[in-house]
Amino acid sequence: MWLSKIMKHKFTTAFTAFLSISLLSIFLYTGNAFAKNNVEEFTLENGMRVIVVTSRKVPAISHMVWYRVGAIDEPKGKSGLAHYLEHLMFKETVKLKAGEFSKIIAKNGGNDNAFTSQDYTGYYQNISVKHIETVMGLESSRMTDLNITAESILKERDVILEERSMRIDNRPSAILTEKMRKSLFENHPYSIPVIGWKEEVANLEYKDVIDFYKKHYRPDNATLVVSGDIDAKTLKPIAEKYYGSIKIPSDPIATRSKDFTNLSLRTEPTEESLKDSRVQQKEWIRFYTAPSIKTKNKDQKIMPFVVFSQIFGGGATSRIYQSFVVEDKIATSAGSYYNDMSYGPTSFSFFVTPSEKIEFAAIEKKLSEEISEVAKNGVTSDELERAKSSLIAESIYAKDGIRNMAYIYGQISALGLDIEYAENWGKMIEEVSSDDIKKAAQYLLDSKSYVTGKLLPKDKESK
Repeated sequence: MWLSKIMKHKFTTAFTAFLSISLLSIFLYTGNAFAKNNVEEFTLENGMRVIVVTSRKVPAISHMVWYRVGAIDEPKGKSGLAHYLEHLMFKETVKLKAGEFSKIIAKNGGNDNAFTSQDYTGYYQNISVKHIETVMGLESSRMTDLNITAESILKERDVILEERSMRIDNRPSAILTEKMRKSLFENHPYSIPVIGWKEEVANLEYKDVIDFYKKHYRPDNATLVVSGDIDAKTLKPIAEKYYGSIKIPSDPIATRSKDFTNLSLRTEPTEESLKDSRVQQKEWIRFYTAPSIKTKNKDQKIMPFVVFSQIFGGGATSRIYQSFVVEDKIATSAGSYYNDMSYGPTSFSFFVTPSEKIEFAAIEKKLSEEISEVAKNGVTSDELERAKSSLIAESIYAKDGIRNMAYIYGQISALGLDIEYAENWGKMIEEVSSDDIKKAAQYLLDSKSYVTGKLLPKDKESK
């Protein structure tokens, strides 16, 4: 999902292949505009969590079901399985033929889709509120009644292999970032791409998919989020009718290994490079491992990283854009990115497109100097307030979209957080000080856990 925060950046091609956007860290500011009584939650008897975000602006809803299962939950050697199952959820059920699900949604004036990440899988429909029972009936049915054949599974496997070929194998930028992520996270499941390794996807079979479906697709491993022209009092009996009637399997719910949050990561810097004849312009990227909302220790603060990224590389007014592009003209684009919303460790990233005759060594030296300056002297009060105001302004704009709010609360739930985290987000942003920014910069300076990526045209060797 590429929204306003992403679109305003001049990202390098390689970096956009890596991004996994955190809508919460970009858009959410509760303030007075999104009071507690606008967000309600309850739990069905079968353990399914339900969150209702009321917005009466238009007679429409965004209906989402989030499963607490993603690529990190795949058995070893079965990469791509979570994404594979997402595709197959649009195939046959006991009552529907392949493709009929989306046709019914479209016939009623709505749209639907799904997404898979390392941490969760989600399915959504945006539609008029009068069709809420239709979408609940359809979505609740495929939670338990998926009825795919071995033939359709094999056919869809070919579709996914073609998707991987188009999105990764035929794009040098994506190949590089895939290699970088593998080096950065080493033995952690985050080193494996969500779409899976080609040779492992090619060997996925009917039993793999069905076993994964039965293990993870159940009401007590899911959250229903409905945002829009409805409240909890109206929604609850409908949710009980369609989702509450689903029985919990006799097997205990799958729990994630603690290794997902404490596996050892890279301890020394490394480099990944790629030369390819399809590359038109060289690019420089660096990924640092960084704490997330789920992996931070008691002494760490996450919001300083969010604000630091905004000040340092968050658009055309940021420090490195002004320094690299406007003043020194050693690059045509420069920026940074940090994703705080992750079940395991996350990354803090820098990306630069050097000017034609500028060597990578000059980029690295300049970046180190810029980070050191912040670590030593902090940022100005004007920079700090401007960054906070920018984050808040973008979040207020995003609240106009009911799907955005459904996504935010769904992501919070999928990561095992309480909705109070959303309600306190704006306050935590406001509390970030210049000293906090200095500590975030120093963290990166002290870190040896990073990977540097270099993308080059094949016929232009680097000096």
